[in-house]
Amino acid sequence: MRQQPKKESADIVNKNEKKARVLSDMLRFEREQISANEKEWKQEKKVLIKEVKSCRSRIVALEAELDGCKQQNAQLKKGLMALTQSSGSMSPAARKNFRGGNGRF
Repeated sequence: MRQQPKKESADIVNKNEKKARVLSDMLRFEREQISANEKEWKQEKKVLIKEVKSCRSRIVALEAELDGCKQQNAQLKKGLMALTQSSGSMSPAARKNFRGGNGRF
């Protein structure tokens, strides 16, 4: 009779030890997954930071190019206006082309 409670007690201890091992393995696996995910996230973050910096520098370059085009366009318009004023009035067809067909200089 006394061996049965000892056996039940040993079975319970074994079951609990197995559960503890399983839980320990699961915890180790989850920690490894978190570590791997953090490494991947950090690498992706570095790539994205480089892309953002590249995009920002490209925007600055394009804005500078746009400003240059605007200045050049203004100078060309000014020169054309000076030419048309010195040579007389512009023909209606030339005026339409100069205005881009929308009636504005």
